[in-house]
Amino acid sequence: MATSTEFQSFLNLSLSAISSGNWKNIDFEQFEFSKKQSETVTQLKSLVEQFDNMIDQKESEHLQDLLEQKTQTLISSALDPIITITAKGIIESVNPAFTKMFLYDPEEVVGQNIKMLMPEPYHSEHDGYLDNYKRTGDKQIIGKGREVIALRKDGSTFPIHLSVSEYLVGTEKLFTGIVRDLSAQKEAERLQATSEQKTRAMIISALDPIITIAAKGIIESVNPAFTKMFLYEPEEVVGKNIKMLMPEPYHSEHDEYLDNYKRTGNKKIIGKGREVTALRKDGSTFPIHLSVSEYLIGDTKLFTGIVRDLTAQKEAERLLEVSEQKSRAMISSALDPIITIAAKGIIESVNQAFTKMFLYEPEEVVGKNIKIL
Repeated sequence: MATSTEFQSFLNLSLSAISSGNWKNIDFEQFEFSKKQSETVTQLKSLVEQFDNMIDQKESEHLQDLLEQKTQTLISSALDPIITITAKGIIESVNPAFTKMFLYDPEEVVGQNIKMLMPEPYHSEHDGYLDNYKRTGDKQIIGKGREVIALRKDGSTFPIHLSVSEYLVGTEKLFTGIVRDLSAQKEAERLQATSEQKTRAMIISALDPIITIAAKGIIESVNPAFTKMFLYEPEEVVGKNIKMLMPEPYHSEHDEYLDNYKRTGNKKIIGKGREVTALRKDGSTFPIHLSVSEYLIGDTKLFTGIVRDLTAQKEAERLLEVSEQKSRAMISSALDPIITIAAKGIIESVNQAFTKMFLYEPEEVVGKNIKIL
C-alpha cells in the first residue's frame, strides 16, 4: 500500500509528466493504492488513455487543453497544498488546500517569493539554495522530500514534509511542491516520548527491582534497585541470560519453560506472579515474589519482571510460627484448663487440663458454644 509520502511523490511526478507531455512514462503499477488514492489515479489513467486514443494532431491539441483543465481540477481538489514556483522562487499558483493550511488567499502570495512561507533560518538561506542549484545542479531537496518548518500568515510555525519536483513548460523551468502538515504526527511522537520518559523515570525511581528481558531470556535493562538487591552492576547482566539470577532447579528449568511458552502459549507465571528463590552475585539465595508482564514494541515481544524481596516477610512468618509453637506448648502443658473462644462464644481450642477436668475430648467441644459447659 502506497504511503502518504509515496503517493504525494507519485502524484507530483505524474502531474509533471502530464504537463511536459511525457504522460506515457507514468508507471501506474509501481504501487498498490488505497481506495481514496485510487480515485485520483483513475482520473489520471483516464486522461492518459484519452491521449493514447487520439492520433489526429488537432484532437491531441484539444485534448492537451482538456488535460490541462482536468490537471488543474485535480490540483484544486487535492487535500494537500500544492504550490508552483518559478526558477527564481516566485509563486505562480497555489491550490485551495494551501489557503486552508497557510491562511493566505492566492492573491496575497502569487507573485511573491516562496521564502515568505519560511521562518528563519530557512528564509535567509532560500535564495542561496536556488543560486547554488543554478550553478551546480545540486538537488538538496528536489525529488527527495524533506522535513522543514513552515510559516503561516498569522506568524505561527508548524512542521511539514515538503516534496518538490521540477519540470519544463516550453523552455521555462518550474517547480511544484506538495506540502503535508506533520503537526499531528509530531505531537503524537512528542506524547510518546513524554510517556517513555515518564516510564523510564518511574522505573529508575522504583524501590523494587525491574528487569526487562527479550523473548529468548536475554536481559535488556535493569533499574538501580536491581543493583542494590542483586549486587550486580547493569553492565554485568545486560546481554546475559536471566537464568544467571536463578539457583537450581530454576536455572535448568528456565529455557524449557520459555520453549514451552513459545510452543503452547501456556503462561505459568506471566500475569500471575509467583514466589521463587533468587541468586545474588555473592552466591547467596533469597526468597522473592516475581510478577511478570509481556508487551510488544513494534514486532518485538518483551517481558518485564518486578521483584519483591520476601526475606523480611519470611523471617517475620518464621518468628510468628515459632511464637505460636511456644504458645501452643505452654497452653498444652498448663496445669489449669485453658479454653479459647471466638467472639460469638464458639470454642476454638482447649488444652489437656480441660479434658481432665471436664471429661470432654477436644473434638467434642471445639466448634460448640461455650454455654454447653
